[in-house]
Amino acid sequence: MADTPPAAPAAEASARERLVTAALELFNSRGYAATSVREICAAAGVTKPVLYYHFESKEGLYLHVMKAGFSDLEPVLKAARERTGPVRERLALLLDETYELFLRHVPEVRLMHAIYYGPPQGAPPFDFEAYHKLVEDRVRELIEAGAAAGECAADRVEEATWLVLGILNTAIEIHLCYPEVPFGRETILRMLDVVWRGMCAPADAGRASSAPTDRLSKTTPASEGTAR
Repeated sequence: MADTPPAAPAAEASARERLVTAALELFNSRGYAATSVREICAAAGVTKPVLYYHFESKEGLYLHVMKAGFSDLEPVLKAARERTGPVRERLALLLDETYELFLRHVPEVRLMHAIYYGPPQGAPPFDFEAYHKLVEDRVRELIEAGAAAGECAADRVEEATWLVLGILNTAIEIHLCYPEVPFGRETILRMLDVVWRGMCAPADAGRASSAPTDRLSKTTPASEGTAR
């Protein structure tokens, strides 16, 4: 009997893509633990050996989905580091490109949130925080560069870093939970403008308001009465 000819590369790629799509849909709708290899293969229209050939196991398929979702992030962060010009513009491009990347990987990000924030699903360990740290570090580097160049205040780098990350996280959360809300790129850039104006304000502009905050941090009845 003649040997069975190997599948054409295009057919293999198609099967691989169908497996990834089916796994994403099922992991998101049913949860990782509740999804079986049989169900993934049935949804993808392939046999179990095809899944094992490409990914070795359900765990391997899951890890591939996670890594693939983050693989496109690396060139975005690399480009942000290599660009020149005003830091405000470089930050805007980083936020815009990262949000665009999220829009291309919404199912993956939805699954990441379910695994990271949701109840345990028995999924293989994956270091989500390492990727968040990469984005955090790049934002901080840019703001530090702006401070060194005199484009913004040098004593507000940490606060501005978390505010800029908060803009991106807010945009992502709103799209995931309330996709009908017109947040999007324009709102992201307007929020960045608000943060950047604060970074460029006179150094003592916000100090007058710090005293009430300090007083409110005291908990004795006498100090509470004074704060009022």
